[in-house]
Amino acid sequence: MHKKILMMKKIRRSFLLLSILIMLNGCAGGPAHQSSETGTEQQAEITETETEETGMKTETLSGNEIRVTVGTGSFIVKLDENRSAAALKELLAEGDITVSASNYGGFEKVCALGTTLPSNDVQTTTSAGDVMLYSGNQIVIFYGANSWAYTRLGRVEGLSAEDLKSILSGPETEITLSMK
Repeated sequence: MHKKILMMKKIRRSFLLLSILIMLNGCAGGPAHQSSETGTEQQAEITETETEETGMKTETLSGNEIRVTVGTGSFIVKLDENRSAAALKELLAEGDITVSASNYGGFEKVCALGTTLPSNDVQTTTSAGDVMLYSGNQIVIFYGANSWAYTRLGRVEGLSAEDLKSILSGPETEITLSMK
């Protein structure tokens, strides 16, 4: 686990260095970037950058997205605009959170948050990709369907139900939530 943390820090430093170099290059008189996208579309955009040092691709998240890492896989969750999702973002602004997780019922990964977020549970039928708050203190990421009272936090972006199942249904007992 310690080696993984050191590697993540090295990747973050490399990404930061690359970002600084890109910004400095942009300030050196190159053509200005023009975009026809609206602010909302730009905010939802995920960009990929390949660092020269590591050869790994990293994604830059918008302000309304979080990254979920399960084992060696990760994916992006686009958060809903509600007080529960805002409280989660506030919590993650202090740093990454690694929480215990377990599979339940063959259709969801349940994560004990260790704190209580504001909730507004509503009877809901979920589908693969839904990210919900259960009992105010558990995050549930669905790779199947269920019907229960939850508070919606957001939705997984860009993965099929099969991809989600292969990432989430494994034996991992921890997941990491981050704003990076």
